[in-house]
Amino acid sequence: MLTELLGLKIGELVLTTFNNAFHIVAPFLLIIGSIIAFIGRKLIKILVFFAGGLIGGELAYSLTLKIFGEVLALILGIICFIGIGLLCVAFIPIIFGIALGFVAYHIIDITLGDILFAIIAGVVAFVAGIFLYNHILSLVTPIVGGALILQGLVSLGIPTLLSLIISFMIMIVGAIYQTRQLSK
Repeated sequence: MLTELLGLKIGELVLTTFNNAFHIVAPFLLIIGSIIAFIGRKLIKILVFFAGGLIGGELAYSLTLKIFGEVLALILGIICFIGIGLLCVAFIPIIFGIALGFVAYHIIDITLGDILFAIIAGVVAFVAGIFLYNHILSLVTPIVGGALILQGLVSLGIPTLLSLIISFMIMIVGAIYQTRQLSK
């Protein structure tokens, strides 16, 4: 009896802690979701630049530190940060095409079970991903941002139907905004 009572109290404590955590995180979800919904395509390019640059800069610094000394290794690290960051941004369409081709291959392989159709679908999706990555990102990032906004609104206690309507409207407006930015 005491164990069940203690277990119930611990369960309530865990539930209360999660509810409080969601209330704390919800405003951040709303802010990040709004940013991703409206400027997600540009944000991805910035993040890829920094991620690739940090990896390249750190690699260049660590490989040249013992050979050239600290000052020259730091200069080479900064140069590689900028160069590899720009290189990664230039290769975003190819990486996006590879990811899209991989997903298409696996979807067709699982559903049809035919390896030839799966390879054809993967190649077609790869080529489409290379040429249409900006347009696809303009549609995908508002969906991701809207999903974050939906979770933030629901976590704040706003009714689910109203949260769905608000997040869907933000998805549509974000997609229109980002698609119009492509033509400028």
